[in-house]
Order: sequence, then structure tokens, then C-alpha cells
Amino acid sequence: MLALIRPKRPWGFQTKAKEELKKVENQLASDPKKIDFNDSFWGKYKPFFNESQYRKCGYCESYMNDYGDVEHYRPKSVIQEIKSEGEEQEDAQNVRQRRFKNACKRGYWWLAYHWDNYLLSCKLCNQPWKRALFPISNERPKNTGPDLTDYPFRSPKKSDNETPLLLNPFDHTDFSKHFEFTDTGLIKPFNGSEVGLSTIITCGLHRPSLVQFRNRTAKSAYRYMIKFAISEAGSEDEIEAATELIELGHHENNYAGMVRIIFEQESGKSWEELVQFVENFDNN
Repeated sequence: MLALIRPKRPWGFQTKAKEELKKVENQLASDPKKIDFNDSFWGKYKPFFNESQYRKCGYCESYMNDYGDVEHYRPKSVIQEIKSEGEEQEDAQNVRQRRFKNACKRGYWWLAYHWDNYLLSCKLCNQPWKRALFPISNERPKNTGPDLTDYPFRSPKKSDNETPLLLNPFDHTDFSKHFEFTDTGLIKPFNGSEVGLSTIITCGLHRPSLVQFRNRTAKSAYRYMIKFAISEAGSEDEIEAATELIELGHHENNYAGMVRIIFEQESGKSWEELVQFVENFDNN
């Protein structure tokens, strides 16, 4: 996962969003079984996130060959929990035995038209994996209503104080404190990070096809990292390895976030220090 800068809200968005939210509030006044959202609303803003995310999925960092989905970080409708994790099938388009169960009847409906609740996700991360999941560290309040058999937990409220267990690329997070990668591209929670593990399971970041896609980049990152570490300070080999790492971890490249995490964990230096190191050399 790569830290990203959220695009600015386009002119007119806030006015339109308030109009749509008012429609939801009017529906809720009659306590409907299901809220009818304007599903065409957020799709029109896809180009803004596509540009800010460098045409990559916000969760897995793969280039999106299709149009992707404008994903609601916090689900707008029902909230689900994982019943069984399942596993990816060989064609990578389906997940075998992944099962979900309802947790809350309503989601974070007031965020359905909120700019800060959007990000662009590939269809694989979003549809068979994340769906309507939103894990939190504290247990959700129990439902005491007549529908508690179908929805064991109370629907969230605006006043709830929650700690998400799902990382967001727009939240200015140091992902090197939550993920680590092997030289084969396998992802693991770093130092037992609870939010790292939860994000991996929620979005399927450990799925075999994704590990395979990351494999070549991970191998290259470790190869250049070793060369950088053993080279004499200020030598041509050290500069060459640093330059290759920066190119590999360029924000527009697939799995740039993984490359940066590998460098920071293996070297004990920040990515910014590596960039500054090469810039200083170029200026001399």
C-alpha cells in the first residue's frame, strides 16, 4: 500500500452531496427496510481518484485494467463480518468458500456521499474480498431490537468512537509499521500488527495471484537493497543501487509501496532519506 494524497473535491460536489444526503435522511424518517442510494453519484468522480492513485488500486497497488470501483471505505449499507476467509481459485476471479454474515442492518449511511470516504479499488479487492466489511478494534454494541437475530450488532452512529482495523492509503499512515514482504512478494503483518493483519484478510492482499504479481518486483527490490547495503559508501555501486531502488519505488509503478517498505525495514532509513541521498549526489 502506498501513501496517497486525496484529490481535492471538485466544484459543486458539496452541494450535490448535501442534496443526496437529504434524500437519505427523508427515507430514514419512515424507517425503510433498505435505503435507496443514488449509485450513479460517486461513479462520475472516478477520474479524480484514478489520477490521484496513478491508475492503481488503493488497496493492492495493481494497475487497473478495467474501470475499477469507487469504493466506500466505510460501507454505506449493511455491514458484514467474515464467516469463513476462503481462498482464491486458480482463475483468480473467484474466491472459494469465502462466506460473510450480516453484522449491522445499516452502515455509515451519512458517509455515502462524503468525499473523504471514497477511494478507487480494483474489482478483485472490492467485490469478492472487502465487500461490506469494516473491521474495528472495539466490539460493536449489541443490537437490542426485534431484528437482532438477523443483525446481532447495533448499526453505527455518528457519535461512535471507533478505531478502524482497515488501513486507508489516504490516511497518512506509515505502512512499514504494519506490513512486511518477503523476496517472493508474500505479505505479512509487521511485528504482529493487528491492523496490518486485518487489512490483509479484509482485502485479500495475500491472495496467490497477487503474490505472484508482486514476485518480480520484490526480488528486484531485495537484490538492489543487498547491493546498496554492501557497497562502499559513496561508491558507484551504492549510487547505482540507490537509483534503481528509487526507480522501482516510483509512485507510478506497480507495488511502489512494497518497494519502499522493503527499503525502510531493511535499511532503517526513510524513503525520503534515500531520495535525498541520490539528489545530493546528482548535485555534486
